[in-house]
Amino acid sequence: MIIIEGGKNIILKTSNMVYKTLVFGVIVLFLCMSITPAVAINNVKKSNLPLSDGNTLYVGGIGDGNYSKIQDAIDNASDGDTVFVYNGTYYENIDIDKYGISLIGEDKDTTIIDGSGILSVILIVENNYDVTISGFTIQNAGSNIWDDAGIEIHSGFNKITGNIIRGNPQHGIIINNYVDSACNDITQNIIIDNKHGITLDYAIYNNVYENYVANNSIGIFVGTSVLPTGNAFTSLNLNQSALYEWDNYIYSNIIKNNDKGIVIEPWTDTYIFNNSIIENGVGIRLSAPFLTTCFNNHIYQNKIINNSCGVLINQEIGGKYSKVKDNEIYHNNFINNRVNAYGNGDNIWKENYWDDWIGLKYKILRFFPYRIKWTLLKNIDWHPAKEPYDIEV
Repeated sequence: MIIIEGGKNIILKTSNMVYKTLVFGVIVLFLCMSITPAVAINNVKKSNLPLSDGNTLYVGGIGDGNYSKIQDAIDNASDGDTVFVYNGTYYENIDIDKYGISLIGEDKDTTIIDGSGILSVILIVENNYDVTISGFTIQNAGSNIWDDAGIEIHSGFNKITGNIIRGNPQHGIIINNYVDSACNDITQNIIIDNKHGITLDYAIYNNVYENYVANNSIGIFVGTSVLPTGNAFTSLNLNQSALYEWDNYIYSNIIKNNDKGIVIEPWTDTYIFNNSIIENGVGIRLSAPFLTTCFNNHIYQNKIINNSCGVLINQEIGGKYSKVKDNEIYHNNFINNRVNAYGNGDNIWKENYWDDWIGLKYKILRFFPYRIKWTLLKNIDWHPAKEPYDIEV
């Protein structure tokens, strides 16, 4: 009995020890969980500062080992590194030939890259994807119409965000080379005083959104390989641009005070929606130079206001050698334009709000359609909207 009781006493003592150990462990675990988030928060706050961690290279500033040229830092970076550039003006032409590089400026107003009037200021070369460029003023590229730009992109999955891109004689941004130049995001940039603000040349599945595009000859151009014809382009290809779907998305931009806000030449499947297109010479122009076709583009839910001409469709007379057809223009607000819409071709107009529709002035005539000027029996909006759409940009 004593042995058994002694055994019970041993078991009870052991159980108490286990219990106390478990309680202690739970307390320690709770304390660790309480402390760890605080440490993490501190790390997050510190990570916003340009502190060297082995994967960030610094240009300018006064730190030991900082580079004086952006290109030198990129040349010495590895795939996936960050190049942080302190305030200042850098007279360079930069080639980014690394995968996943982030090129970050300290302040877009005071971190300036100037191309000195030659070549592109920044070139993202072929087969180098997932590049981020943010926080710069990018200016003074060369004047070669084919490709000189503030930023020239020959690859995909890049993000150009939060920059000022200004004063480039040809393109603010150009994306070309359709084999690779897909799925780029151009967002939250100020793009002003260039000949062409953004050019998508044989570029597919790109997103252009939340930019301010102003005071350019052409705000946004979408088309194919090109030759200059004044402020626009002429395709070198015979309907090659319209063989497949090339979806590009242009949305939630403010496009203001350009000679032409958006121009689509021989191209298909561009989606233009939720933009504020105001105070331009021509708000949106669709055209097809000789032996080309511009079709199946979609223009909807835009505010098209205070332009000389809201939408201009320019097909060659007779349409024998070029065609602008099957484009959809619907649910837009056309307000206070000198001419709301003008053009030919054979396109689809549906349920737009027209401030000069006779049915607004005389309710008894609300069965009347709205006819696009220039044509008689084509290009008719059969059911105009009675009230403007609520479109937020």
